Amino acid sequence: GFMMDSLKQAKLLSFGIVFLVAVIMTFVDFMVFSHMHDPQKKDTKPVQEAQSTVKFGLFDFIGDLRQKKLDKFVLFTSLINISVGLSAPFYAVYMLREQNFTYMFYTIIISVEFLARVVSTPFWGKFADKKGNIKVLTVVSRIVPVLPICWLFSTNIGYLAFIQILSGICWGAFDLATQSYLYKVAPQPRKLRYIVYTRSLGLFSIAIGGIIGAYLVSDVFTIFGSRLLSIFMISGFLRAVVVMFLIPKLIDQAVNHGTLKDPELSFKLESKT
Repeated sequence: GFMMDSLKQAKLLSFGIVFLVAVIMTFVDFMVFSHMHDPQKKDTKPVQEAQSTVKFGLFDFIGDLRQKKLDKFVLFTSLINISVGLSAPFYAVYMLREQNFTYMFYTIIISVEFLARVVSTPFWGKFADKKGNIKVLTVVSRIVPVLPICWLFSTNIGYLAFIQILSGICWGAFDLATQSYLYKVAPQPRKLRYIVYTRSLGLFSIAIGGIIGAYLVSDVFTIFGSRLLSIFMISGFLRAVVVMFLIPKLIDQAVNHGTLKDPELSFKLESKT
């Protein structure tokens, strides 16, 4: 951000340097990854997927959700992702084009969210261990709808940075809880496929939300002279509707009478039965 502001008169050069550094770091990351290996303990046998040879496509996964009582959970995360994708592409446009923020200020506002995620994750991990992942989702989902609407009230850098910190705390908890919950309750033989399909649906939902937002932004009503603020408000209202109707219907299957289940132990007991 500092470099982009320093080289205002040479935008092509500044963007070129940024992209070049990103490419170099990606290459370094690839080299580090190439030296990583998955150690296999000699005294343990790898877990065999009982149904690894059975075809389990996307439609099989969707049909299996209702039987495993995960349909409402996946529906909740997918609809939330659509509402998030609706406004996600436009924050950069709003700050850089409509508010004319410097690249440095823009970078700070974006970066504090990731910093908040990193700092808050250990707390949410401990909270989820004690109360369960659905409890975490219940707490942060009450705040998530408010986040885009808060952008309507001020353009102060400090204010927006605070909103982004709050956003990082909430989304860090949301991502941790959804992934951890799915890992615990997904049936052992198809655990990896459940994770892949759920993640894919989430990304697809964000893409759909972004396309809808791009379609609406040219014709939507204005708030304080900005159509982007209207998209932020609509995104917040949609999140609120999803939370209002689906959060009360989520049941934590990883918690049994106040005690968190051990998914590996449960699988072994079910196999013996």
